Amino acid sequence: MTDEASAVAEDFFTAISSGDLDRVKAIYADDVVVWHNTDKAEKGKDASVGTIAWLFDNIADFHYVDVNNVAIPGGVFRRHTCRGVVKATGQKIDLAVAVVAEVKNGQIVRLEEYLDSAQGASGVPLGAD
Repeated sequence: MTDEASAVAEDFFTAISSGDLDRVKAIYADDVVVWHNTDKAEKGKDASVGTIAWLFDNIADFHYVDVNNVAIPGGVFRRHTCRGVVKATGQKIDLAVAVVAEVKNGQIVRLEEYLDSAQGASGVPLGAD
């Protein structure tokens, strides 16, 4: 993995796990394209940031475990498990996810997220921006 892509990916996922929405916004390019296998729709920055904001508001103790990063041309392939607790119900989240992030000029320009929506907790918008 390139040093730049590695640093950007680490910064991005650290920002999410620490609840730093301003940092997430700064790491996304203004014209970022975010795609999820759960809806197969390409979304923009505002929609993706909105989903991440929802995550901050509704999931307690959100964090990543079992992280594995692999170099790919122009970016990062990352596997991780998302864990947390739905604040409203106390239901635990244990969700295996794969992410492909394309990085240019220190920002994420495209992010693709792959997950099995059947793994998720009820009420969690899995990939649905």
